[in-house]
Amino acid sequence: MKTPRIHKPWAFALPILALQAISACVEPNDGDLVIQQAQPLVAEGQGCVASTDETIYLSTGTVDMAVAQNYKVFPLVRNNIRDVNETKRYAVTDARLNTKAVSLKKAKVKYHTQEAFSVQLPDREVPLSASVATQSLTTVAVELLTPALVRQFRNADEFIVRGSQGEIRPARTSIDLIVGITLEGETQDGNTVESNEFEFNLRVCNGCLVTYYPGCTNGTEEDTSGDVCVVGWETPISCAVCNAYARDPLARQLCEPAL
Repeated sequence: MKTPRIHKPWAFALPILALQAISACVEPNDGDLVIQQAQPLVAEGQGCVASTDETIYLSTGTVDMAVAQNYKVFPLVRNNIRDVNETKRYAVTDARLNTKAVSLKKAKVKYHTQEAFSVQLPDREVPLSASVATQSLTTVAVELLTPALVRQFRNADEFIVRGSQGEIRPARTSIDLIVGITLEGETQDGNTVESNEFEFNLRVCNGCLVTYYPGCTNGTEEDTSGDVCVVGWETPISCAVCNAYARDPLARQLCEPAL
């Protein structure tokens, strides 16, 4: 079984990228600090980074708990605050400091589901350490699902099937989360700035990204999944890759076709 390289998500990720913003973005000038959209991961060098290209974005996210241990989203943030040097048209010789760059301190995260779900989803605050200059863009990483939260999901009644003899197996199902993300920061002159609330749709599933081919569970070398950035996020993987990255024997059952 060959080991997948962790980059180049394009082979399967194209359906989730878009060339123009729709529901997953906002107008760039709507507020002082604005989350415009969520960015996909793209290959760079030997690894992956969040794209800063405004013409593509991640419309929805998918995390497969068979192999993933957490999930992060990468909001593209714009600082629309104009600096005094620009608004007053001061010359460089005036030596006034740019005090409107924003230091991002935290993300406030809220979870909603359309259907009933047995896992409690309290609001969270995620520490951040990033900055965005005036009239500029930056991308930040916000962990929406921690390893502890993923474990809670995997053990939830909705994701477990119990047999008549007491045996258990993972349910091949999913739940859709609507995650509200608000960023909070501080300008260099001490003013608190809060962004709009950005809603991101996240599908949490058991085995939905796994593809199957004959013999993959018997140690054959075939691997049809291509290269991915993070195993278990967005991009389909083969059952061979699933077997290599499965979290435990229970999750490994998802690497085989359903009976």
